[in-house]
Amino acid sequence: PVGGQTRLKVNDPVADIEEPERKNVKRAAMVKEAMLSAWGAYKRYAWGHDELKPVSKTHHDWGGKNSKGMALTAVDSLSTLWLMGLHEEFDDAVKLVTEEVDYDQNIQVSVFEYTIRVVGGLLSAYELSGETNPRLLSTAQRMMDKLLVAYNTTTGIPHQTCNLQNKKHWGSEWAQGSAILSEFGSVQLELRTLSYHTKDPKYDIKGTHLMDITETQCKANNGLCPTFFDTHTSQARNDQLTLGALGDSYYEYLLKQYLLTGRSEPRYERLALEALDEAIKKLLMVSPNSDAYFDYVRWAGLDSMSSHNTMEHLACFAGGMYALAADTFPNYKNANIYRKVAEDVTRTCSLMYETQLTGLSPERVVFLSDGTYNVTGNRNYLRPEAVESMFYQWRYTKDQKYRDWAWEIFLSFNKYSKVTKSGGYSGMILDAMPPAADDMMQSFFLAETLKYLYLIFAEDDILDLNAWVFNTEAHPFRIRERDPKAIWQDWEAAHDGQPAYMPPTIRHLKVRTETKAMTDARVKSNGIKALVDPLALDKAPGS
Repeated sequence: PVGGQTRLKVNDPVADIEEPERKNVKRAAMVKEAMLSAWGAYKRYAWGHDELKPVSKTHHDWGGKNSKGMALTAVDSLSTLWLMGLHEEFDDAVKLVTEEVDYDQNIQVSVFEYTIRVVGGLLSAYELSGETNPRLLSTAQRMMDKLLVAYNTTTGIPHQTCNLQNKKHWGSEWAQGSAILSEFGSVQLELRTLSYHTKDPKYDIKGTHLMDITETQCKANNGLCPTFFDTHTSQARNDQLTLGALGDSYYEYLLKQYLLTGRSEPRYERLALEALDEAIKKLLMVSPNSDAYFDYVRWAGLDSMSSHNTMEHLACFAGGMYALAADTFPNYKNANIYRKVAEDVTRTCSLMYETQLTGLSPERVVFLSDGTYNVTGNRNYLRPEAVESMFYQWRYTKDQKYRDWAWEIFLSFNKYSKVTKSGGYSGMILDAMPPAADDMMQSFFLAETLKYLYLIFAEDDILDLNAWVFNTEAHPFRIRERDPKAIWQDWEAAHDGQPAYMPPTIRHLKVRTETKAMTDARVKSNGIKALVDPLALDKAPGS
């Protein structure tokens, strides 16, 4: 498939409602109905298991044939159910994940995914529901304690995988044993929140240690980090820079760590702004048709860098990240540039939906020199990143177009992804019309995609962004102005002054930095111009 097609018209049940408020109330209600349909299908055909296969009406468990299921869809749905006011369904899910799931199974799990989905989902449900159910907190702590074994490496960088029962842990074969930036760099919100509620600093200490490593190792490239790290030496094992897969949520968490503790830690303000500025200089591109996108760049040699002119759907989160940054730092010298980046990248991500016959974005596109694009990832996995950015843009600009774009995406999900015979939703293979179902309802569809869609059309006071910050699985954590190290100090006082944490001694990573001449050569060789002059940020007026 090639970009430039026109989305086929889909019936809009609210098209005849002229009054905007009534229309959005109806839109929110329809998203809620979709959640109930997806949840009902999961409960009928996959209850207690990880994910629903909506076409075959069966289930899929991440732990393989030996798994009894870890109820990933249930725990991932908790915060969405609560925000939608579906408290009966919420209570059913809480009972399942706190009383019925076996957390001692002889299965291997992803340390990162179980941190953001299971630990994050439980902690968010605990906070949203008023911190009245101690089983949610104790289950989150129990799960995290099992995952902590993976941090027992030479450097403290966790292995990707661990066994819940025998406590073995290892790096994955496909990553050649490396730790992935977006994984070990995106657990800090969960670890810090768990330390806050348990008053045990060990969780926050693990996350802070990882930030000490990346801060040191990524200095040479102004806050941008390679995506693979050696768990034995903390050295980089590749040369890829990206806001897409393998890098994305690390940058998201730099900003959100600053927000989580009520902007009380200037370290994360500095790290976030440095990385956000450098990503614009190094990774942000624009096609001949003025479609702004975040490319990923791989070092080609000592004197040049190569671009791939590739935009992944995963990188669509960046529109929301820059919108959130502009709101967080309104007087920062580059705040207006951040707003422009947020607007343009979100528009490109909307076009990735609009220019497909189904109205469903592919997983990945490559921009061509004539302004069109080729699809290189022909799947739609029901991902949230585009509507996530539309949510932030709606909240901060109140421009109706973001609601309209999101609504068109929702209509396409209902038209092509909903499986009528089960009520679930399936990812789609976009090779032909009509598209074929991949028979998998990802848990993040309920955790993130439907949540962001609902919040776009619901009233703002359902979730105040000044009081809550989302983890990378869209589970909200409460913002509290506090010094997280106070927990460390309390622990030290109770342990005869024994230090809770000693900063690591880290070998500096040698990273080749790109000069302006190298940037110009790279951009010229690809026939694609940079969205902004790489030096424009440095010329922007100060706050």
